[in-house]
Amino acid sequence: MKILAVVMAGGYGTRLAPWSTEERPKQFRPLIAAETMLQLTVERASRFADRVVVVTRTRWKQMATEQLAHLRADVVCLEDPPGTGYVMALACTMAFGDNKDVVVALPADHAVDEDTYTFPLVCREAAIVAGHTGQLVAIGVEPTRPDPGLGYIVPAPTGLPAAAGFAEKPRADQAAAPTQPGAPSNTGVYAVRAARWFLLPHRPNERSIDKGCAEPSAMHGLMAAVRYPGRWSDIGTLESLNAWKVTA
Repeated sequence: MKILAVVMAGGYGTRLAPWSTEERPKQFRPLIAAETMLQLTVERASRFADRVVVVTRTRWKQMATEQLAHLRADVVCLEDPPGTGYVMALACTMAFGDNKDVVVALPADHAVDEDTYTFPLVCREAAIVAGHTGQLVAIGVEPTRPDPGLGYIVPAPTGLPAAAGFAEKPRADQAAAPTQPGAPSNTGVYAVRAARWFLLPHRPNERSIDKGCAEPSAMHGLMAAVRYPGRWSDIGTLESLNAWKVTA
């Protein structure tokens, strides 16, 4: 089994304005370290993947190429990426060719603890589970508070990696229910056997992996999850950025 990591770097990060703009969105900025968010993500992916591919917009090609010049990654540019589901599908067509090979998709703008190799090891664990089971595998993290901006993984009665359900961005009154001990929130990192992606259930007209594939896969018993025990944040807002810096 080989692993292709696809880093999704096509978003505008509008919720993080003014630190994220159309000319220089948050993944290209050094928000939490000397390196940019994109550089940190690619470095992280390089620790567990055999190949790293970054998918971004054509307008940011030069910026991405310059930031990744010293890193092991291929850059693929799209004029207007149709969503994370499309990026995952594209990466699956680029995988190595063996039907056991796995794609791990990572957002380019998330923060995790960088003092250990734990997160790359968890990504490898997710890839192994995906390779063995053929399921879509999510990486979850212990939620610190109900947050309707995140997705939530409902563990099966037997516990993870089996998942009984998944809810992406529930209403505020619904977000409190899953945030009980043992029910992780979703990091947006997914692993799937490349040959299986196109056989999983997909909702038509849904552009994201979360609503387009994760929710229906969980409904059909085709989703699993592994847990990352460290600190994680999507750095989606100024509040989450400030909270990360305060607790760093």
